[in-house]
Amino acid sequence: MPTSMNLRSTRLDAEFCEHRGNLLALSTKKGKRTIPWSRRPGSVVVEDERKRRVFCDAENSGEFEVIRKGRRIQSRKRFKGADFELREGWRIAGDTICWDLEIILDPAAKPRSIQVKQLLPYPETAYGLGVWTAHADFPSTIERLGDLNLRYGEICHGTLVPALTLYREDLQAGITVTKPFEFRTSRLNFNFMNYRLEGIELHTSMLALRPGLPARTRFSIAAHEPCWRSGLNWLYTKYPGYFDPPNPQVRELEGGYILAHPHMTDKEFRSMMPHNLRWEELHCAFPWYGDYLPEEKEWRPIDTWDACVAFDQAGGGVVGGEEKTQEREDDRPLLNYEVVKDHIATAQKHGLKSLYYFQCAGDASPGIVEKFPDSIARDRNGNPYPSVPGSILMNADAGTSFGQNIRGQISNLFRRLPQIDGIFLDQLCYDAVDYAHHDGVTMAENRPAYMLWHCYEETVRKLAASVHRRGKVLYANGPHNIEVQKDMDGLMAEGSSWLAEVVKYLCIAKPLIFLAFYHDDPDKAEDMFQRCLVCGASYSLFPHPAKEVRKVIECYRPLVEKLYGRRWLLEPDPLHLPAGVDGNIFSGESGSILISIVSSRRRIVDNQGLTRNLNLSVKCRDATRVRKAVSLGTHYRGQRSVKMKRINGRLELIIPEHDAATVIELRPPASKRLK
Repeated sequence: MPTSMNLRSTRLDAEFCEHRGNLLALSTKKGKRTIPWSRRPGSVVVEDERKRRVFCDAENSGEFEVIRKGRRIQSRKRFKGADFELREGWRIAGDTICWDLEIILDPAAKPRSIQVKQLLPYPETAYGLGVWTAHADFPSTIERLGDLNLRYGEICHGTLVPALTLYREDLQAGITVTKPFEFRTSRLNFNFMNYRLEGIELHTSMLALRPGLPARTRFSIAAHEPCWRSGLNWLYTKYPGYFDPPNPQVRELEGGYILAHPHMTDKEFRSMMPHNLRWEELHCAFPWYGDYLPEEKEWRPIDTWDACVAFDQAGGGVVGGEEKTQEREDDRPLLNYEVVKDHIATAQKHGLKSLYYFQCAGDASPGIVEKFPDSIARDRNGNPYPSVPGSILMNADAGTSFGQNIRGQISNLFRRLPQIDGIFLDQLCYDAVDYAHHDGVTMAENRPAYMLWHCYEETVRKLAASVHRRGKVLYANGPHNIEVQKDMDGLMAEGSSWLAEVVKYLCIAKPLIFLAFYHDDPDKAEDMFQRCLVCGASYSLFPHPAKEVRKVIECYRPLVEKLYGRRWLLEPDPLHLPAGVDGNIFSGESGSILISIVSSRRRIVDNQGLTRNLNLSVKCRDATRVRKAVSLGTHYRGQRSVKMKRINGRLELIIPEHDAATVIELRPPASKRLK
């Protein structure tokens, strides 16, 4: 039996092997109580892709040196047959335990790509373990996730945060493990083993290992209450700059949004104003993807607005250059900066904020590709990556000519268009392995490579600095991870309700807009508004909405407006809902507690009858100070009283009538504001 040594933070107690330095046991602490989490050992596996060998610190023979230095445990591990040394460090940092790895290649060895798998053990009885990350299918439980590999930075089938929260209500314990948001790496996956096996692999792949350039990984582990909201709250508290909007004035944009074009008429604007239209994304005002501030005196736009919407609605993008025919070009009236400025003035005349379309990387139409061939992102076979039809992906790193051109456009934005109220930044969702460039941390198949999302880093910072020092607003569409969107004031989820269910986790304190292409379909419009209520989002509009769509808008708009300025309430287990009802709980801008509930299979035009005396249960710090509860519903105008009872520390609510959707406001005494 190996002897051990311990590290203790305010909330965690970790035990380590004195001989090999690997984790032996982990416990959480609550006051004076210690709660065993797992007595399964952790481990580190390094896969050397040049030698095609696998080394494990819990199994392989070699030389091991373990040293205790105050609040740190440091290990040096030299495996038999390896060309590298593994240095592992565990340390206390505030309320967390940090797990650092550094792999150092021998000076005479050849560069290579490696994979690192760090095993975080499950509790001994894993069945029923709660799991959360920023994915539409979470929270979940561990038995449903066997063999799932969840990639960080993949909005469709991965997670937008480099973190997992695990929690056990029966143990009254929860932990969150995260890659520090500021730590630069290659590709990170969370690999879930079968719940009967050892645990979760924190899997960093495509890591570059070269002489004089060590490969590194870093994770932090924190303990908290047994709820996914507690894990999200810990992330928010540790990294507030990634969740709070840099420009709080972005809240002025909450309300209706329109995907606009330079030739939108005054009549079209007026048709949307009764529905609280607040801002526009000015699209289709440029000739090519990649050229958003043309030097020409006049140009034809990238496409017509109708074509733009049609392709976005179909799940594609705007048609690009090489697909244009002369007939198409004749359909696209010429543009110049005076036309664009006149459009902005028209929008602002109606009290709207006008945000100009821009990309910091990503799409490039053929005319741009020809100018910057060194910047094309290429796959392992040397082929370009297709993006929207007729365009390909470009690398906008500062070392590429395209990257330099984009930086030049950023510098000229407000010289060309000083009238704009901000920037709408599209396509923060692109990532791919670019074999034509090297980012300094990535190698794939023993070849230098570039994780394409890294090329956003510098350009986005430059754009954000330019926007924010002028007091303007920066909105972005579909970020593929939390780090790339740090400097955004608000975010968009475009097209599908499940996307809103992902992006919402980045918007616990930022505003969110849901762009749904419902047009004249009232059912799709209602789907959008129900997601808006659950996610705390604003809504999209289109010119001249049909009568049935107008009815949906006016039934839901008062409920959505009640949530403007909201922040997610992130206390543990705050809301219990009945079966068949979805919802969320927020802290309101005025100091109230706000609860949104929807019955997603129900429509305002249904004849199913009302649900009467619907019971909800609330528990949070400020619930004891609530003196009045009122509701807003889709089937009535104005407010109605909600009955309250206090039972066993929870506030029990009885909603007299509920139809498709309801918002409940819990109010403190008039002289007090809830914190």
